[in-house]
Amino acid sequence: MIEKITISEAMNRFPQATAVAYLYAESTDSNQCKIKKNDLLSGILKRISLTMTESNIVGDYDGLESGYGFYNNTNSSSGQYAPAGTAGIFIRFKLITDDFSTTFFFPSAYGEKAVWYRIKGKTCVKS
Repeated sequence: MIEKITISEAMNRFPQATAVAYLYAESTDSNQCKIKKNDLLSGILKRISLTMTESNIVGDYDGLESGYGFYNNTNSSSGQYAPAGTAGIFIRFKLITDDFSTTFFFPSAYGEKAVWYRIKGKTCVKS
């Protein structure tokens, strides 16, 4: 007789891996498919640029879609739209309920190394 197990039990038996070439999924037509590991993020988020002035100050970007990229806010002292005096990587999530859209900042190139975030219409804060 065949042992009955749930899908989660079967998946918990898979070995953990950190170096993979593909991720396997189910397509919208219920067929099995594979996604290249390197294509996964670019399929979910697109590279975008935040609104900026020529003097390296990030401006209002609340209308942008979800995405990621590099930001430079090194000449800003206010920190309204991005952490003041920093430059690095950002990830923006525009949600269906747009009032909760959030952008995360990781000042990896310049400035205080901390995680910052900004909810639409608010000021950027350190987490």
